[in-house]
Amino acid sequence: MSKKKGLTMQSMAFKRFIKKIIGKKGTAILKTICQRAKYIYGFTCHDVGRIETGFPYKMYKQVDKHLFFGYYDLQQMNGAQDKLLAHRLAKDADPACDSIDIGWIDRTTEQFYQIAQSSAWCWQQGSRLRWHPIDEKLILFNNLQNDSYCTEIWDTVSGQKRGSIPCAFYDVTPDFAYGLSLNFSRLQRLRPGYGYETLPDITKGEKAPENDGVFRYEIASGRKELLVSLRQLAVASGDVKEEYQHYINHISVAPDGKHFMFLHLWTKGANEPWKVEMYTMALSGEELKRLESKANPISHYCWKNERVLLTTTSEGVYAEYDISTGKRITLDYPELKNDGHPAYFSDKERILADSYPLKRSMQHLFMISRDGKNYREIASLFSDPRMFGEKRCDLHPRLTKDNRIITIDSTVSGKYRCVIEWKI
Repeated sequence: MSKKKGLTMQSMAFKRFIKKIIGKKGTAILKTICQRAKYIYGFTCHDVGRIETGFPYKMYKQVDKHLFFGYYDLQQMNGAQDKLLAHRLAKDADPACDSIDIGWIDRTTEQFYQIAQSSAWCWQQGSRLRWHPIDEKLILFNNLQNDSYCTEIWDTVSGQKRGSIPCAFYDVTPDFAYGLSLNFSRLQRLRPGYGYETLPDITKGEKAPENDGVFRYEIASGRKELLVSLRQLAVASGDVKEEYQHYINHISVAPDGKHFMFLHLWTKGANEPWKVEMYTMALSGEELKRLESKANPISHYCWKNERVLLTTTSEGVYAEYDISTGKRITLDYPELKNDGHPAYFSDKERILADSYPLKRSMQHLFMISRDGKNYREIASLFSDPRMFGEKRCDLHPRLTKDNRIITIDSTVSGKYRCVIEWKI
């Protein structure tokens, strides 16, 4: 066991001990006090609002509103590079009952144009808002319709709704032939901040449902099929104890649309420690393969190409996996020792990544060569510690297809989220 892994386990054990002594309510109060103290310290050190960077940047924000995109595995900017997709939200919005504004930012005027609203959103991933993979004047996002989660299609030119699909997608294939889905209510219940809580989780009393898991939806026919069940994954994990509840998170389709990856997780409850396994599968429903067991707790991912995945762990380990052979290569460099959200540049020789708040609540955005020989920090910026738990704001860096612009979400100036872009 590495020294860092041992310290991480000791820290988690200490937190569980404190929580057991003072209870959930006491833990929440203590956490709030600690985070406010961090903010006061940052204010006195003049860190609030601080951005240290050698690259030109632009900040987009709204008065008394959150403005953010969401997760790092989707393109925020269109091909013409004149629009940035974004969500707009009231300061104290509640995902269980409040709607979120869906729209785009004009990069020239810096104005936000609302096109719709959604009742299916979360703090970490928004509504899974994205550009349509075939027609870039269209956008896709998840919403609520007839007491069921769905995917809506809207036209950014006319401002009109073009269609609705009775299945909320986590990801779609590049040809828009299929969408992949999961139980967003179960995800939110067990991993707050990543699913939706507008509708109750009807599987709440089941530990590993046989009729729940990863779903494939054929867009042309409207056929929805369960590809792999939570029960099947629970049995395969060998961990089917009654106290554990199993769920799915982070589905990502490979660049060629032939395979996808997903994480199978299980926990005793929300905000409790979890175990995780990473799987890949063919879109056909065949070739289910476990690439990583709970020994290496995968947290984030990106596709290097149709065959290789780059992952990070909660312990700060970066590694590549060949989905055909299962071969694992660890990128063991001094600069890659913290968990982050990775992306490959088009040359596949450079990696873009970030960090969670480190010393003095500063987050770091950087790029590093695949061989670890060249490292360059793009920016270091303050993260408001008062936004924690499921409301925390990770940078979630997004790289444009031409690799010239990076966008992030940030609370550098205080509790309100904003979008920042860098030209590199």
